[in-house]
Amino acid sequence: MKKIAIFGASSRIARDFLSNIIRYSDHECTLFGRSLKSLENISENTKNFPLFLYENFKKEENFDIVINFIGSGDPKRTLEIGKNILEFTKYFDEMVLHYLSKNSLCKYIFISSGAVYNSDFVEPIGNENELPLELSEENWYALSKQFAELRHRSLPNLKIIDLRIFNYISASIDINGNFLITDILRSFIRNQIFHTSNDNIFRDFISDIDFYHLIDSLINSKELTNCSIDVKSSAPIGKLEMLEALKRIFKLKYKISNKPYGINATGLKKYYFSQRSYPEFLDFEPKYSSIENVIHVFNEVLKN
Repeated sequence: MKKIAIFGASSRIARDFLSNIIRYSDHECTLFGRSLKSLENISENTKNFPLFLYENFKKEENFDIVINFIGSGDPKRTLEIGKNILEFTKYFDEMVLHYLSKNSLCKYIFISSGAVYNSDFVEPIGNENELPLELSEENWYALSKQFAELRHRSLPNLKIIDLRIFNYISASIDINGNFLITDILRSFIRNQIFHTSNDNIFRDFISDIDFYHLIDSLINSKELTNCSIDVKSSAPIGKLEMLEALKRIFKLKYKISNKPYGINATGLKKYYFSQRSYPEFLDFEPKYSSIENVIHVFNEVLKN
């Protein structure tokens, strides 16, 4: 049993993680957020875990792990925040780093993003890709993650792991979000034709179950090093292949044209996924593929 501090506990991905923590483990979690009201809204599903504001973090008991879920999970919201996300990310990251300076045995799992590469993604991420530092209105989000990761690599003696998520999906998905999958879901639920461009973009969707087991492997690892990890499912999927599968299974109606659709908060990405392997010290392999995860979410959403 481990004692875990959760930053950004009211976020959707954190709530999914907490549900799986309760289901699969006996870990004790302490939840931190900006307001007790936002935390109380999720408390009924979180085993009565203690709730605190961020300013109380330093006053609490010793933790074995801190997981930082703070960030912008929606492209539209990312555009609205703009460059302010730099200070926003830094503030909470340095709060945890200060804690680690006094508690060096504590593990720190930082939820980063595939956007950290700030690449044009004309091909999948491979071992040769490095992190560029280029300023533009489109990449404040990427820079916020880059700067955080650079801070973490400058502290090699601390157990800090950056998890770069490219795409995440679960049954708790907000269908009002501004993502490809939510756009498809809304069209399907409303019995409308889904309109999309003829760009065959490629994505990798990791499920909440695989994501939980990935973090659990990090929690239990005795060989943990200061590093970054590209998060991925067992296989990515192309948009056109995914649409055909959804048409076959759910009778999805869609139409392809040469017009652009959707919000690209961090730029157009054709191959937004990584081919990097999970590190050898990690006892983890994803069980589900991207298309399996998408189909599962469709089934779950349609039940409600």
